Amino acid sequence: MPEQNKNTLLFDANTIAARDYWQRSLSKAIDRSNLPLDSNNTAMDFQSVSGQLNAEVSELIQKISQGGHFLIYTIIVSGVHLCLRRYGFDADNDTQNISIVTGSPARKHDDDVTSAVDNALPIVSTLNEGHSFKDALMQIRTQLLDAYQHQHYSWQQIIDDFSLAAPDNRCPLFDVAVTYDAIHGSLPATLNNDISLFITSGQNGVLNYELQARKHRFNEARLPLFMEHLQNLLKQALGNPTRAINTLDLFGPLDQDIVQKAQNGPAIPLPDETLTEQWLQIVSAHPGNIAVTTQQDRISYHELDTLIRAISSQLEAFLNQSSTQSDPQHQANDPSVDKRLIGLYFRPGIEQVASMLATLDQNAAFLPLDPDYPSDRIEHMLKDSGCNVILSTQADAPLGLLENVKSSAKQFEIPAPMLESGTLTLTLTVLEHPGAHYPSELAYLIYTSGSTGLPKGVKIKATALSNLISAQIREFELDATSSTLQFASLNFDASISEMFTSLWSGGNLVVFPRDEIMPGPDLYHAISEFGVTHITLTPSSLALLPHEQTNDDLKTIIVAGEQCSAEIANRWRHRCKLINAYGPTEATVCTTMGVVPSQPELDRSATLGPDIGQPIQNVSCRIVAPSDSEPAVRDCAVGVPGELLISGLSLALGYHNRDEDQQKKFITLDGVPFYRSGDLASWQPDGRIRHMGRIDRQLKVRGFRIEPEEIESKLLKIKGIQQAATVAQIVTTGPKETALTTELKRLVAFVVLQPGCNLAATEIKTSLETALPEFMRPDLINIIPQIPVSPSGKVDYAQLERLDIQSTNTHFIAPRDEIELKVASIWKRLLNCRNVGATDNFFALGGFSLLAVRLMSAIQQTFSVNLPLTTLFEYPTVEQLSAKIKSHQQQLESSEWSPLVVITSHETQNPLYIIHPTGATVLCYYHLANQLMPDMPVTGIQAQGIEPGQNPIESIPEMARYYAEQICQDQPEGPLHLAGWSFGGVAVFELAVHLQERGREIAFLGLIDAYAPDVFQGKFADHDDAEIIASLLGGIAEVDPDALRGKDTETQLNIAIDATREAQALPMGFSIEQARRILNVSKQNYHAVETYQPRTYNGNLTLFRPQGEAHFAEEICGQDQTLGWHNWVTGNITVHMTPGHHQTMVLPPNVENLGELFRAELIKDPESKEMSNANVNKAMQ
Repeated sequence: MPEQNKNTLLFDANTIAARDYWQRSLSKAIDRSNLPLDSNNTAMDFQSVSGQLNAEVSELIQKISQGGHFLIYTIIVSGVHLCLRRYGFDADNDTQNISIVTGSPARKHDDDVTSAVDNALPIVSTLNEGHSFKDALMQIRTQLLDAYQHQHYSWQQIIDDFSLAAPDNRCPLFDVAVTYDAIHGSLPATLNNDISLFITSGQNGVLNYELQARKHRFNEARLPLFMEHLQNLLKQALGNPTRAINTLDLFGPLDQDIVQKAQNGPAIPLPDETLTEQWLQIVSAHPGNIAVTTQQDRISYHELDTLIRAISSQLEAFLNQSSTQSDPQHQANDPSVDKRLIGLYFRPGIEQVASMLATLDQNAAFLPLDPDYPSDRIEHMLKDSGCNVILSTQADAPLGLLENVKSSAKQFEIPAPMLESGTLTLTLTVLEHPGAHYPSELAYLIYTSGSTGLPKGVKIKATALSNLISAQIREFELDATSSTLQFASLNFDASISEMFTSLWSGGNLVVFPRDEIMPGPDLYHAISEFGVTHITLTPSSLALLPHEQTNDDLKTIIVAGEQCSAEIANRWRHRCKLINAYGPTEATVCTTMGVVPSQPELDRSATLGPDIGQPIQNVSCRIVAPSDSEPAVRDCAVGVPGELLISGLSLALGYHNRDEDQQKKFITLDGVPFYRSGDLASWQPDGRIRHMGRIDRQLKVRGFRIEPEEIESKLLKIKGIQQAATVAQIVTTGPKETALTTELKRLVAFVVLQPGCNLAATEIKTSLETALPEFMRPDLINIIPQIPVSPSGKVDYAQLERLDIQSTNTHFIAPRDEIELKVASIWKRLLNCRNVGATDNFFALGGFSLLAVRLMSAIQQTFSVNLPLTTLFEYPTVEQLSAKIKSHQQQLESSEWSPLVVITSHETQNPLYIIHPTGATVLCYYHLANQLMPDMPVTGIQAQGIEPGQNPIESIPEMARYYAEQICQDQPEGPLHLAGWSFGGVAVFELAVHLQERGREIAFLGLIDAYAPDVFQGKFADHDDAEIIASLLGGIAEVDPDALRGKDTETQLNIAIDATREAQALPMGFSIEQARRILNVSKQNYHAVETYQPRTYNGNLTLFRPQGEAHFAEEICGQDQTLGWHNWVTGNITVHMTPGHHQTMVLPPNVENLGELFRAELIKDPESKEMSNANVNKAMQ
């Protein structure tokens, strides 16, 4: 063979055909490989395991392939594809597109020299759950043959063609590579994939393997598990090739060993005593210890028990009387008969704690009722539960809750000398409607969100509560010296945990009104002031706690209610004991928990977020293959996601009055009762459990469990709403990809209105106030033309989660001063909104209480004013909050003032600096700045003289020197982007010349309808105050200069202010003094243009001209399309015509076209911007 042909490829085709093939093959949504990671660390260190495929698998492969190398490889690749598929789960998609990479096949030539091109060929399988292994084999065989035919097209070229970024040493297209030495050469050295499986031929048909994986991304136990899973799958598939791929199981002996050791929590005996008897033992052991602390009172265990006895006595008399009247055979304290249910209608306080324990003392069960819940929801809970006795404070007596149901109330006073008030006044309310029968082992009934549109009651037994108390006291290390804050409200079962674990350990329960311990500074103050040692928070709430401050008292933080991010865990893991806990209401608050290692280097998952640990005492977990109906009994292998099932002492008795839900969720497997949690989870190699989301639509938002169907049901009952869909959107706050980054969730409802309906989002929100509790009301109502659907015709919830949020205000008003501009900028960042106007409402745009804490913190940092959180509820719009800031803000010293105003921002990209027009401020650029995002952030340069005590700058060269100094401080290096409108165009031209003299590179200079000064030489001298004022109002309000002439300046300004205010273009509190300063600056700017002599600019210039001014420009400049600038520019001038007139080209809708032209110029390669002056006219056509 001639030398030049030694590297001939096995298959050959032209490059264009190969490129087209790969673009067709990869132009689809490719799912991630589903590899179960243990870390996001991308270091390039590798580990490996090697060995032989077991004899049975090798024999089956040889039998099916008949020794053919290509078919052997096809079988291996098919098995790897199916293994990766099993490692993933998508409830809405039974078809996944998973990519792995194969090597290029080698070719043996006539002289026995084997050659190959080092290449990698992505093979994307598209397999449906109903396909058989034979189907998979045939599909992948075809794909391999097609890929080999086009193998000469470089994998790196494929990456470039799709513009795929490859950050952090990662391959952007595939994670897994598989090669077989009988047909492949080497893989490219720069492939950077995570796992590579190398198959080699051994003697007598034996197949050897080496599995290589990134050391820091995978636990070393993952590698033998992967090989066992692959071989288990191949054994089943090759034994019956027509078997459906969704029935293939990965579970093997290694999995069995891990799961058997991990699935059961420790067996711990529980006390024989009842909860009441346990309480009496605690009181006896710690009579003088402080049991409950509020802002007003501190009460000991002995004193608390005295109150409990008094309340219990009143209850006993009442229950005996009512039981005798309704059933002479019924005895209130007889444990063998059905229990009474007593509603507890309390806000946090000593009355709530004492009444709960008094209820248990009377062998009754309690029903938590939150007075802040909508009356409709309370009414449903009372009717559904059959609760006809309610205990409350006098102030919150729930009279009239049930329509058409008679009620009566009895008040009683209990002497309480240990309290500041001296007495406890409680009310017993009796409802005359049928009661319900409850089993004797019931401790409490609690309601959760329901998928049918109504909340459902969960029945928790006393032994389950006792087990929870015992487990958490031990794991949280609670004792008589502990202080636990009750953070959750009574209607959430976390409050049950907080109260009982604190009291049963002999510690101090700290109770505050909810509105005084909002996450953030208020909560931290309460923790510090009362020496709180233990607290349970959602990750969303913990994210707002100031972690940089020290607090020696805080010993243990329990995060629960939603997934905890790595960022939040890393902030707190070294400051105190951090426990990540998990558990549904149906399993009595807590099912699993795990301590987060104090040092990230000891925790391989420090970059992924903490797992949920292992089952608590006397609780067992199974993870099984998910099913829409009855769960499969197939246990999931390690790393394979499945539905988490829960059994043991923590299991609830079931649902009240929900037989269908009971049968679906409370099941029996192998004779053992289980609860189907609906949570997606997987076993880890160390036996811990990782939570991976939901198999259904249930949401967890800020720790609250929400069935979106319940919200949608309420929405569809509102007249005029045709469709509704509810999702949880993630809002990222703080600098991205830093330790301060925080992800919060907000609840967003998308609605489609019926034709002709004009419902506003605010009206819909108002309608929900009486139908849903606050935590279930959408933070944002978004009215859209239609609900997006997937190719299968289902609602595309993933697309809804990504939809941008726009201002809901139909009459958009841009920010009108610097403070409004800064406030709007903060809102845009926090709310992920593109446009925020002066009259937009924070809560209407999707703001919620936790995000409000972030907002007020940003306000404090930006304006140096400390406003309470309640300020936002009183002043929820941009203009209202800005006015409040002004009233609190101390006057800035002139040395603190800066001409730079950030209009839109970007964390890493340098901005476009844009100079003020004649009117001194930069608010006119607000719409243009929004059009340029996210490609280019914008910083405005406002004029000196608009603040009290400042003097205007008298000349354009002096302006240029001052502005250049400020810009160079703001951006010390790198190319600069400059622009200006009208007078700002003249000023920015001189600024560019000056910056060039300082050695700075000007990457872009844009002038917006600005004429060269010599064109208008002497024509500005005739402009009087009336002409200037009318000009300043152009595009905002119509004021005839002739109507102003003959009046004094103050009268002229008052007329202008009235006209502008009528157009809603002035901020609240705008004064005539401010107007006078703007007029003075404007007059000075007119004078500065008259006296300015341009200098030559050595560079290219882009000029944006309004089409509506073409006739005027021709009168002034003749045929000179550059408006006179060609005399002062050595480079090329590009001219763009854009809709509008001078005043309206920067306003909607014309600004959209201007923004497109700006973006095109700003991102254009410098060489492509070359355009000669001679061709300017042609460019304009």
